[in-house]
Amino acid sequence: MAIVDDLINPRGTKRTCVVVLGGRGFLGRSLVTRLLQLGDWIVRVADSAHSLQLDTDSDHGDSVLRDALASGLASYCQVDVRDPSQIIKAVEGSSVVFYMEATDLPKHDFYDCYMIIVQGAKNVINACRECKVRQLIYNSSADIIFDGSRDICNRDESFPCHWKAQAEALVLYANNIGGLLTCVLRPSNVFGPGDTQLVPFLVNLARSGWAKFIIGSGDNMSDFTYAENVTHAHICAAKAIDSQMISVAGKAFFITNLEPMKFWEFVSLILEGLGYQRPSIKVPARIVFYALLVVKWMHEKLGSRKYNLDISARYFHLASCTRTFNCSAAQKYLGYSPVVSLEDGIGLTIESFSHLSKDSPFGRFLNFEGPSKAEKLLGSGIVSDIFLWRDEKKTFTCFVALVLLFYWFLLCGKTFVSSTANLLLLVTTILYGYANLPPKIFNIPKISLSWFEISENSVRDSIMTIVYLWNSGLHTIRSLVQGEDWNKFFQVVLFLYFVKWILVESFAVAIGLALVFAFTAFFVYEQYESQIDGLTTMLFSLTKGLLTSNLPASMTSFLQKKGVLRKENGKVLGTRILGAIITRTTSTMEQRRVIRHPPRLAMPSLVLFLLFFFYILLNIRVKSLLLGSPNKHSITLTKSPHTETKFNILIGILTRPDNYDRRHFLRLVYGIQSSSIAQIDVKFVFCNLKKPEQRVLVALEILRFNDIIILDCVENMNNGKTHAYFSSLPRILPRHYDYVMKADDDVFIRLEPLSSSLKPLPRQDLYYGFVIPCNSMNPFVDYMSGMGFLLSWDLVEWIGKSEIPANYTFGPEDKMVGKWLKMGNKAKNRFSNKPGMYDYPGTNGRCSHELIPETVAVHRLKRRDQWLHVLEFFNVTKQLNHSKLSHE
Repeated sequence: MAIVDDLINPRGTKRTCVVVLGGRGFLGRSLVTRLLQLGDWIVRVADSAHSLQLDTDSDHGDSVLRDALASGLASYCQVDVRDPSQIIKAVEGSSVVFYMEATDLPKHDFYDCYMIIVQGAKNVINACRECKVRQLIYNSSADIIFDGSRDICNRDESFPCHWKAQAEALVLYANNIGGLLTCVLRPSNVFGPGDTQLVPFLVNLARSGWAKFIIGSGDNMSDFTYAENVTHAHICAAKAIDSQMISVAGKAFFITNLEPMKFWEFVSLILEGLGYQRPSIKVPARIVFYALLVVKWMHEKLGSRKYNLDISARYFHLASCTRTFNCSAAQKYLGYSPVVSLEDGIGLTIESFSHLSKDSPFGRFLNFEGPSKAEKLLGSGIVSDIFLWRDEKKTFTCFVALVLLFYWFLLCGKTFVSSTANLLLLVTTILYGYANLPPKIFNIPKISLSWFEISENSVRDSIMTIVYLWNSGLHTIRSLVQGEDWNKFFQVVLFLYFVKWILVESFAVAIGLALVFAFTAFFVYEQYESQIDGLTTMLFSLTKGLLTSNLPASMTSFLQKKGVLRKENGKVLGTRILGAIITRTTSTMEQRRVIRHPPRLAMPSLVLFLLFFFYILLNIRVKSLLLGSPNKHSITLTKSPHTETKFNILIGILTRPDNYDRRHFLRLVYGIQSSSIAQIDVKFVFCNLKKPEQRVLVALEILRFNDIIILDCVENMNNGKTHAYFSSLPRILPRHYDYVMKADDDVFIRLEPLSSSLKPLPRQDLYYGFVIPCNSMNPFVDYMSGMGFLLSWDLVEWIGKSEIPANYTFGPEDKMVGKWLKMGNKAKNRFSNKPGMYDYPGTNGRCSHELIPETVAVHRLKRRDQWLHVLEFFNVTKQLNHSKLSHE
């Protein structure tokens, strides 16, 4: 690379060669432009792009750079900060290096972030030392001391840094080593022309309807910094680092516009300047925080990587917390003062983003006139206003009311008559209580009881509607009986078949899906009308073509006579024209690719819909199946072909060597039980013996009962005992079992109900137990409780062979088993036996309930009185004959 640092500026002084690493980023562009405008510098622009792509439009900064490239005052080189050789080539012969760190890195990719930020900083520092660079000025961020958990008010540079500030720390520690002077600048909330994060994000929020909400009280203060002021601060630092070495070198400085203002006032000015509605609805910050957690959890469960939630989380922290910084050190030692006021900076920013304004070609799609197809379909009345979210409060109220009714009648476990009676009782109680309230409460007048009355006209209209529907039904039946309308006949048949399918499968699921569909499908169709219509046309044409191409000649001739098909050059127009149809449809969709975004979009409500949808699919269906008859289990779990033969179960009770009394008691409990359909072996499992008395007493137990398995491990709670148990069985057992169970020594298992519940289940890829969390009926949601879970033998063999379980043995044992199966894509067949398995009443919140006859297992039996209660409830000793020595 040619070194051009011998050029003289018009004032007769020698120009200094500087390098701007990250020179094509948001702040890098501004810094390069300012350096070239001052005329005291020869600028090398270094960035990761393969070539320098200059904007051919009226971008002032690029025009300045274009002229400088032509005159030799600027040059460009590609630099990957992970490659030390490229950095050395870029900084060689320069005096000052401005390191503008990248801001658009994927935060979830830890390796790339570390290599680019931390390792990149190390490489830049080493290259500067090797090339005898005099100054390294690093552009950091005020975000490094802000974790979003607390406010920061007028904070100075002495505040301790977050661990993510490793790169900044490396730069500061490198000061005055090998002749290199370093300095760090921490600008706060940078904005301006060319901004790729803050302003575009605010515009996207405004277009989607989120920007109308204020997170928190709206009084939190923030410091904002115009981009040109950040550029000015870098140049001030480069000039001051030599003249005030003690005060500047090796130090970090906050950079702001010195005009802290309310965060939401800044947002309002930007959005109003671009023609959007200013935020007005306050939402508690805690609610938004939990909503973000739920959305993040959903993305993680679904494996989605299409949407990065990092910027949303950062925006939440910025929008809900106070962030102001003390910039006096930069004023005192760098000689910094803003060259552009905050008001002027906001105005210039709005002007530069005019292409994103509401009235621009990109924003016109927000206004549309005339009723949509969805609105016409719904009758353009109150129903359409509700389903199309014309009034968000009214729609949301209706949705919540319907969801509550849905739960009340279909999910609470009561009969329809009981639910109706309880609802009427509740309404009567509320009205009675309301009638006895004082006329005013906190100076708020009580609503008159007449407000609850139903007008005579409303009742008459309702009755007339019922009469009309009744008469229409009778007319339809009459026409069907007389065979007058075969189209209607087939419609009724399909409708009745659909109703039958709903009643057979799950009425609750159908109603829940219909509820979600009504509040989302019409809304989505209105926004993407052209795309959906085009796709429907294409699919219909494709289906029609495929069907007609395979029709018999007689049927084709008949359809041609009826005008359904047309001929062209002696050939039926079927699949031959599909290509043209698809092309035309695609072209139409491209021409009409204008998405209807509503002026008011209830995104929190849509998130609620998604949660409700997943609840229906993953919870209600499983609940309805598990609480039904045993035959229902075959719907979700493939029925085993060997249900008529006896199967084998091994129950391994994990205990400790010293628990002699507990083992003897459990031998009595399980020794008097048996199963008519399964061969069940109960064994006690513990790790290596450490005490001399254990070697004697346990050996006696083995000689007498032969029901102990000693694992090659050290006794532990969360460090691999369960893995040692399952992985050892294929090697040490003399025969294979169909199922292997892991149980605690404080659980009572009823062997006959256990084997009966396993009878209709598959023998392969099965994971059986009590699913956690306690209030869930979905066996796929997480993992099975340690009270007693069961695996089919193929999964036991997989645990012994696979590296996945071996690499994840530290942690809550039962939770780790669920993690193994998830990572290995195993246990496609899962069964949560609720309410048959549970904790002893009153011991563990929602996991506990009263003893029931259908019990399979009761957990947390820590005391002798609890065991006695359980054994008496199930009449464990009732069938036993009295001893001949008994006097009773």
